[in-house]
Order: sequence, then C-alpha cells, then structure tokens
Amino acid sequence: MAAGRPPAPPVRAVALIVTEREAEGARLAAALAAAGLAPIRVESHEAALNALDRHSIDALVARLRSPRIRGLQLVALARERQPHLGAVLIIDKGEEEQATQAMRRGVSDFVARPVNADKVAAAILQALERQRLAAELERARRRLELRFGLAGLIGDSGAMIALSSRIREIAPLECPILVTGEAGTGKSLLARVIHQHSLRRSGPFGVCDCEALPPRLAPGELFGPPAGGRGAARPGRLQLADQGTLHLRQVASLPKDLQGRVAEVLQTGMLRPGLAREPLEVRVRLVASSRTGLDGLVGEERLHEGLYALLCGAHIALPPLRHRRRDIPLLACHFLGELAEGDAPPAIDAEALDLLEAYSWPGNVAELQATMRQALLQSGGSGRIRARDLPADIRHPRTRGDAVVVPLGSSLEDAEKRLIEETMRMTAGNREQAAKILRVSLRTFYRKLKRLGIVDATSN
Repeated sequence: MAAGRPPAPPVRAVALIVTEREAEGARLAAALAAAGLAPIRVESHEAALNALDRHSIDALVARLRSPRIRGLQLVALARERQPHLGAVLIIDKGEEEQATQAMRRGVSDFVARPVNADKVAAAILQALERQRLAAELERARRRLELRFGLAGLIGDSGAMIALSSRIREIAPLECPILVTGEAGTGKSLLARVIHQHSLRRSGPFGVCDCEALPPRLAPGELFGPPAGGRGAARPGRLQLADQGTLHLRQVASLPKDLQGRVAEVLQTGMLRPGLAREPLEVRVRLVASSRTGLDGLVGEERLHEGLYALLCGAHIALPPLRHRRRDIPLLACHFLGELAEGDAPPAIDAEALDLLEAYSWPGNVAELQATMRQALLQSGGSGRIRARDLPADIRHPRTRGDAVVVPLGSSLEDAEKRLIEETMRMTAGNREQAAKILRVSLRTFYRKLKRLGIVDATSN
C-alpha cells in the first residue's frame, strides 16, 4: 500500500480511471483532482484503449479483473503506447497473490476494496515520483556521457559534475594519477573509468592491492621474480600492464623502497625484474589510490618522495556520499535496476527514500549498494522497498553524539577520521571544543586534522 508523504507532481499529470462502477469512478476522480491531477474516467477495456490513443496519459487506475476490464492486459497494452506510464490496480478480496505478481511485472501499486480514494491518489503520486526519479537517473547518465563521455558514473550533484570535468581533463594525459577517498567511495570504479577514457583504453588494465601483499612477496609480485627463482617465467604486475594501466590500491601500504622502484619504472620506462635478469622496456600508466587524503600521506611521509613527485600533479579527491546527498535516490534506483537483472525493478516508497537521504552513510556508495541488496531480499519480491525493509541503523539512526557508526572492515585510520569529523560536526566546527571532547591537546588535534586530510568537517 502507499506509505509516506508523496510529493505533489511538478505539472498537472493526467490519470486515466478505468472502472465500470460510476460512484467509485466519481470518488476517485474527485480525490485525484484534489491531489492536483487531471482525471479522465472510462468504464471499459475498449474505452480505455481509445483514451490512451487520444491522450497523453501519465498514470492508470484500473480494476485487476472484472467482466468489462482486464487490468493486467490493459497495463501491458498501455505501456506499449506510453512506456513510462504508472499503473495502480484495484483488487478484490482473494486477489492479493495476483496483485503481488503484477507488481513484479511493473505495476506500481495496488489498493484493496473497499476503495479509499485518498489512498489511490497517494499511490498515483508515488508512481509519478518514481517515474520522475527514473527519468532523472536516465537524464543524469546521458548528461555525463554526452558532456564528458563518461559511462559508469552515476550522479547529478555539483560534486559529481566537478568530478566528471576533472576526469575528462586528465584521463587522456599520460601522467600518473592519485585518487583519494574514504572506504566505499568508488576508487576502483574511478580507476577503470580513467583507463577506459585514456589513450591506453585498448591495452590491459591491472589491479594490485598493496595492502594485501605480504612484504616478502611484494617485489616478485610487482616486478617479477629473479632468474632461477620460483615462478621465474611469470611476469610481474608492471610487465602485465605494459601499454595499459596499473591500479595500485592503497599505495601507501607498499614499502617505500618498492615505491621508489615503481617511480623509477615510470620515469625510465625500464623494468628491472630481479637479479641476473635483463631489464625490460615497459610503458605503463599508474593510477594509485589511498583512503588517506593527500595531506595525510605527505604529513606522515608515507609516500616515497620520487613517487609523490609524480603523483601530486594529478590528484582526484572523491567526495563521501554524505556530501552528495542529491545523488542518493539516483544511486538507489540504479542499484535496484542492476539487481533486478532485466525484470522490472522494485519501487522505493517515499518514507524509505526519506530515510535513505537522511542517513550519514559511513560506508559510502558501497554501503548503499549493500543496503539495496539487503532491502530487496527483505521485500520478499513484493515489487516495493518499504521503510521496514531497510536495516535498523537506517530506520532508527542514533541521535547525534550517541555514537559514531563505522562499517565493519574499515581501517583504524578510517574510524579515527570518522570520529573526528562527527565530533567537529557536533561542535559546529569548534576545534578547541572538539579536542576537549576527544581528550587530546589542541596541537595534537591539529596534527590529526592535517594527517587525515580533514579540511572542513562542518560542510554539508
């Protein structure tokens, strides 16, 4: 059933009411008109098809089944004429299972008899809002692709437009790139997008997780084992990425001497695999990423000076999801569309959408994706995501100051950064007060701000 507070449509949308019951049709028409819609009433299947041919219809209200109306068939025929039309079915007792199946096939909602006309109006408004979100998602995709040639990025916020412009600017260059951002912001996706829009797009794209590399295995993994050693015939990651792009995840986890060797390969174009092996010529572009901000990497001296000199000229900082809330509905719809695997994606109730937009998303886009997967399972194939399908942390967020939520799997550095950011937000940017709450000296607090790359924790 319809839930939450559906927004009024931006224009006077046209709703087609199909019922042979005159009094019911009159009540529905009055409720839809009061909600700002333009109702058209007909009493049969054939009259409905005639109206669809003559008018631009935004939403359809029809009986699921009656002697003169075949609701599911009518919805299918209506969608052939007007693909983005929203549909709400009126059902009788005992038809709930058929109605649920209808929602899996793309029907927006159903309302059971006795009909509450206001509920029908609310369901229509929610269907129109879902249409608007779907259209906005498609427009955002097209804008990014047409304006910047970037497929795969989702969002219409100022932060995403600025990010897309920056990618468009530096992707065609040959210089190494440093991508920074909190866990879950999409650094791996961005590395692939950069490769796909570079001059090396036809070459290989390799990934190496430096954080997961044991130090004793790292030299052979990156540069290739020495002659005569185990796996001597196996090339290293740099050689495998020749004429393409190599993404080094968590680059600061790589020992500094190996960072220096990577910088040497980039500068000279020559790879020295190991002792007693001849140097190889390789041309590879590096995309390095880190959860630590650039200032933090520099302040802690976690980058080899040679590698830092190569990376600092092309730096992309990915914004956390809480700084681009406008993109949350678009991303949620996008993930549900992917999870639907070709079927009609479930709709998101207005109340659930409000909760998604209000949540702080410490795990960023990755957490939102996992949340939509969980919500889809909780919905039980009903064709709709309701507030009750969302995790408890989102339905019942802690009040500010109660706790700082850090997703499982985050590093200690991520947890510390999140704690400081939330404390700064709680104190409205008062650093002295924040330092007292965290029980550190002001001098230590300033050092932590610089190391973690926290510039303005009170924004947004």
